[in-house]
Amino acid sequence: MLHRSLSQVWKACSLVFLMQVSAYAQDIDHAQVVQSLNLKTLQKGKLIYLKACSACHGMDGTSSLPQARSFSKDPLRFGNQPYEMWKTITNGAGMMASQNWLNPEERYYVIQYIREAFLKDKNPGQYFKITNAYLATLPKPQKTTQQQLSLVKKQALSGSLQYGQEWFMNQNSNYGHAIHSPLQGLGTSVLTIKLDNQVNLSYNLHRMGTLAAWQGKLNVSETKFKLYRGEGEPFVEGVELPGLDSWQWLYNNQLDSLKKATGIRAPLPSQFLKYNGHYAYGKEVVLSYAISGRSVLEHPQALYLQQKPVLVQTLVIGPGSREELLCIGQLRDSAATYQEGIASLQGKFLTPEAGIEDKLLLSMSKLADGSEHCIASGIVAASPGISWRVDDRHRFLVTIPASKDTIKLQVYRFSGKEKADIAQFGAFFKAQASKKPQAGLDFMLHGVNRVVKKTTVHGQLNVSRPHFDPMYYRDQDKTSPSKLVAIPADYPYAVDNIALPFDNPEMAWIRPTAIDFMSDGRLLMATYMGDLWMATGIDQELKNIGWQRFATGLYEPMGIKVINDEIFVTCRNGIVRLHDLNKNGEADFYELFYPDQDVSAFFHAFNFGLVTDSKGYFYYVKPGEYTDNKDPGNLIRVSPDGKTGESLATGFRVNNGITITPDDRIFVSDNQGNWIPANKINLVEKDKFYGYVPNLAQKEWSPNGVKFGPEEVSKGVIRPDLVKVPTSFSPPALWIPQEFDNSPGGGIWSDKSWGPLGDQFIHSSYGTGWLYQFFAHDCDGIPQGAMVALPFQFDAGIQRAIVNPVDKQLYTTGLTGWDDGVATQYGVLSRVRYKGGTGHLMTDAFVAKDGIVLKFNFKLDDTEVKNLSNYQLHQWNYHWTSTYGSAHYSLKNPEQKGEDTVLVQSANLGADQQSIFLHIPEITTVNTLRIRLNTKAADGQKVSNTVYLTINKVPR
Repeated sequence: MLHRSLSQVWKACSLVFLMQVSAYAQDIDHAQVVQSLNLKTLQKGKLIYLKACSACHGMDGTSSLPQARSFSKDPLRFGNQPYEMWKTITNGAGMMASQNWLNPEERYYVIQYIREAFLKDKNPGQYFKITNAYLATLPKPQKTTQQQLSLVKKQALSGSLQYGQEWFMNQNSNYGHAIHSPLQGLGTSVLTIKLDNQVNLSYNLHRMGTLAAWQGKLNVSETKFKLYRGEGEPFVEGVELPGLDSWQWLYNNQLDSLKKATGIRAPLPSQFLKYNGHYAYGKEVVLSYAISGRSVLEHPQALYLQQKPVLVQTLVIGPGSREELLCIGQLRDSAATYQEGIASLQGKFLTPEAGIEDKLLLSMSKLADGSEHCIASGIVAASPGISWRVDDRHRFLVTIPASKDTIKLQVYRFSGKEKADIAQFGAFFKAQASKKPQAGLDFMLHGVNRVVKKTTVHGQLNVSRPHFDPMYYRDQDKTSPSKLVAIPADYPYAVDNIALPFDNPEMAWIRPTAIDFMSDGRLLMATYMGDLWMATGIDQELKNIGWQRFATGLYEPMGIKVINDEIFVTCRNGIVRLHDLNKNGEADFYELFYPDQDVSAFFHAFNFGLVTDSKGYFYYVKPGEYTDNKDPGNLIRVSPDGKTGESLATGFRVNNGITITPDDRIFVSDNQGNWIPANKINLVEKDKFYGYVPNLAQKEWSPNGVKFGPEEVSKGVIRPDLVKVPTSFSPPALWIPQEFDNSPGGGIWSDKSWGPLGDQFIHSSYGTGWLYQFFAHDCDGIPQGAMVALPFQFDAGIQRAIVNPVDKQLYTTGLTGWDDGVATQYGVLSRVRYKGGTGHLMTDAFVAKDGIVLKFNFKLDDTEVKNLSNYQLHQWNYHWTSTYGSAHYSLKNPEQKGEDTVLVQSANLGADQQSIFLHIPEITTVNTLRIRLNTKAADGQKVSNTVYLTINKVPR
């Protein structure tokens, strides 16, 4: 390995960054890129298309969705010239969001594939011929490389969606010394610990052993750490340390059978292994777990011996009535010949009875070509009874005896190539052996003094801006001023911007996923990258917001719950409870409060949300698609003590939201896609099935991780004799069409003091960056509901909302990477503040006998109410199939695509003068009923709104 000075590394990194910025920046030479397209870029474009475009536009360019173009036959709505197509991908259009996760060149790669695979032969009228004259019209770069670099940095560190990825893909961000993640091809729940001298150890937390030991780095270039849509997995990059990746407890020689019983995605039964979590003290990491009930603290370190790493693991093992076996190393070359056993510190082999003190365990392998390798280990033990040996599989095995006392030992391990290396290691070990084993854990007694880095920012008040009217959702210019909804002058709420620490000392990418509050008003925010940030100064003026990182290295946190000022976080590997033991403002114990029982490796296998009911039970949700989850998407309930969990319901696809109401009803949102014909909100009941069928499989994921052969899968769908398709599913309380919300987030029940929207169900949209009032109802026990939108457009998708226990206002947060077509920021944190007054708001909407009731918080103009031209009603159903989403289908002609007009016979003002009854004699059950209304209040105020209802049963 080459070792360079910091200045040399910085110069090299700067050069690479400048080269990449010139290639990836928006300000590119379009003609040059188009002319450079070749077979290699065509293949890259194909991979992008299959990964990101085929779900809507079809594998063969023929779409099953009416809102998506069929490239094989349809005219392109927003232009068929390459640069026009590039702008469509860049800016988004209609229902397609901006695809800024692709760099500008990659957008041309996928355009190349669409043109050559679908337009050229199948749709030649749309195949634009590229000429030199056309190329001359394309934009040229307007900035120098240095100007572009300055622009990218400035905008990215201000939260710009356009430039965020371009900046952070080239930054050496600091996410701590212990990072949870999958490890490509090796494990799904892995903790990689960065040691000194660029040495890394990756622990399989499901088995409590290491999967990899190497000198180099954990490569995250294709993951969320670098890309908006980072679908890759971290992988080992560097020089592996042969034989030292084998560190594994053997569970009374039952490990192999336990692996078969549990699979790779589940932890071992708790009677064998209970992983408690890890302590973090600066750069030092200590693992805490129990093996067959015996407590263990393990502290890994890396020392240096003449430019070669020596691994040291300090173990403190609690009392136990049974001996345990630990493998501490293994050479695995079956073609080699071996010399192995107990040896002197100089490398001379001794008899098996030689013992441990001042001895080595040594294995030397030699191949036919003469190449050699060796590993050696030494143990410093402060407790008697420990023994070791090399078995017939070349494993270094250490026996930890049964004991009534705590056992302490340090294990030194070395990997070399020559016999001379062993003598050097022996001398090094002898020098180290004089140190007491427990010395490696002394820092746990007093902690590590660290200066907590803080970032101060200033928020903005009254930044409210309106969203587009959903009637224009297909239009490319839907955000033009004439197509926006109005925010009335008397609207009783305003949006404030809680500034985020985009420019922070850790160079961490701030992409928020969840929020909650401490009892004193300190705000907690999780990020997709694995951080948890804490903010002070969340007051009326927002002039002095102080951010500091409280925790890092978490496994994709997607939910936070604070209970009596204890912090719980939902991660992919389960629920983590964070402890600040020394009260310095940073978490120093990451406790695995509840281990998830099915941890998938694919990038979309999140665990969403974290809520509790009135009895203290925790709830979160797991998706069914894009995972190896054995259940087809499920709702998980965890006991208040974290000791047990169960699956309550199944059939969810990508269920990015869970809400519990004050009366403990559980609502789970889900996203349109395969087997989910439209977005929806489900009222969940135990043991019910909600629609997603686990009969889809891809190369990267499949139901329960089963690998199906090509004869068992057709176009991604598993044969029905292998996976049975149910005949029905439990209907949702609300179907939400794409025009209104193309990717639901989570919800919250607002505080009673929060003005006219207080004590209500407020829902969020990750896809549009909107908030909604959700009116949940039922008829004879059958759920149904209605929804209207608040007028605000947020700067990024909204994932979570929460009520601040101090000011009682509503706070929202979210991120953007690939779904929000109108987002401007890659992360947002906002406050929706009650200003006072009542405004002119809808308060409810529901089906009644022979019609629909709309309720308001103001008196209405009777004449305007009766004017039927003020109402436009349309309705439609969806088809439940394995294809991605559904078209709108007529009720009158069920196989015909389209929407039916609903005739209102009369509209009448209610006795309270604050409600409208729309008399619809032919009212019937329907998936979606849309009502657009334009009326007036008694005080002359114009009132416009769009309400969507799902009617599963009409009252008699």
